[in-house]
Amino acid sequence: MSRKVSEKLTSAGQSLWLGHLSRQSIRNGVLRRAIEEWPVTGVAFSPQAVHHALSETDVYDSTIALKLSRGLYGEALAYSEIIDDVQDAANLLRPLYKKTNGADGWVVMPVSPLSTNDNRLLVSEYTQIDRLVNRPNTLLCLPVTPDRLALIEELVCAGVTTIISNVYSDRQYIAAAKACLAGIERCLEGGIKPNPSLFVAIDINRIASMLPHHFDGEQSAEHTISLVRMIYHAMRDLSTSQEWKLAISAGVRPPRIVWTSFGAEGSIKIESSVYGGLIAADTVLALPYEMIARFNTQPMDEASMSLAGGVGDQVLTDSFHTGLDVAREADRLQGENLAWLSKEWAILLENFARKCAGVSSVGLKLSFDNKALKTF
Repeated sequence: MSRKVSEKLTSAGQSLWLGHLSRQSIRNGVLRRAIEEWPVTGVAFSPQAVHHALSETDVYDSTIALKLSRGLYGEALAYSEIIDDVQDAANLLRPLYKKTNGADGWVVMPVSPLSTNDNRLLVSEYTQIDRLVNRPNTLLCLPVTPDRLALIEELVCAGVTTIISNVYSDRQYIAAAKACLAGIERCLEGGIKPNPSLFVAIDINRIASMLPHHFDGEQSAEHTISLVRMIYHAMRDLSTSQEWKLAISAGVRPPRIVWTSFGAEGSIKIESSVYGGLIAADTVLALPYEMIARFNTQPMDEASMSLAGGVGDQVLTDSFHTGLDVAREADRLQGENLAWLSKEWAILLENFARKCAGVSSVGLKLSFDNKALKTF
C-alpha cells in the first residue's frame, strides 16, 4: 500500500492492521518496517498463518525442541508458541498503544473454539490465557454464536479484552454490542471502571458469499458494500443512542468495527473496489500483507470510498428481489464458520504434533485436554 493510501485511511479516522501475521514477519523485520513505514497500527495472528509457518519453515523448530525437553506438549505447547509470538508483536506495538491511549497498537490472538460449550469454563479459560499473555494490548479472538452472547458479558465483567468475531449482519452486531453493554453496566454498578476497548471483526469475504453467484464483479461489490454499510450504521446509531449514554460518559463506546478478510477467491478489481468502499471513521481495515502489497500497484477505487452515506436502499431492495434473506444467511454463516474455525484449529494442533515428532526422536501424541493449559 502506498503511503498516500495509508495517509488517506488515517485522515479518514481509520486504522490499518496487518492480518495473518506469522513468526517470520516478526523475526525478519517485516512487522517493524510495516509499523514504521505504512504505518500499520495493529496486527492479527491466524491459525492459517501459523500452520503455514509450521509446514513450510523451521522457524518454530528450536523453541519446540526446547519445550519438548521440558515436558511441554500437546495444546499447551501450541498455545505457548503462539503466546511467544503474540508477546513479541505486542512489545513492538506497545509504544503506539500507550501513545494512542489504547486506540491502536493491538495484537489479535486466536483461541481454540474446540474446548467447551460451557460458558463458565470458557470464562476461566479466556481469563487464564489473558494472564499468561500478560500484555495489555492483546485481543483474544471470540467467535460469537447466540449461546455465547452471555460469555461476552462475563468477559467484559472480568476485564478480559476480546475481539468478537463471527458477525455478519447489523442484527448480529447489535446483539453482540448489547452483550458488551450489559457487562459494562455491571461494572459500573459495582464501582469498577470498565475496559474502554471493544472490537467486532467483520469478515467481508464471507459476507460477500451470501450473494447470488450470478452477480458480476461490479454487482457483487455494490451489494457487499451495502450489506456492510448496514453494520456500520448500526455502530453509528448506537454511538448516539440513549441506551449507550451512560457507557459513553464512562469512556466506553460501542464496539469498533474491524473489517477483515480471510483471502477468499475474487479478482483484484472486486477486492479493491470493496475495500475502497470500507474507509470510514472509527473503524479498522485489517488485511494480509499480500493484499496490502497489491494496493501498491493497483490503488483502491477512490470513487466508492464512503460508508458514511445512505444505507443503499436500492441496492438492498435489489438483493431482496433476488431472494436474499440477510438474517437467515447471517445465521447460516455463524454456524458454518464456527465449524470451519474448529476444523482449522484441529489442523493446527495436528501440524504441531507432526512438527514435534519431526524435531524429537520420540513421536508425541497430541493432547486436546484443556488441563494441558495448566502445565505452562
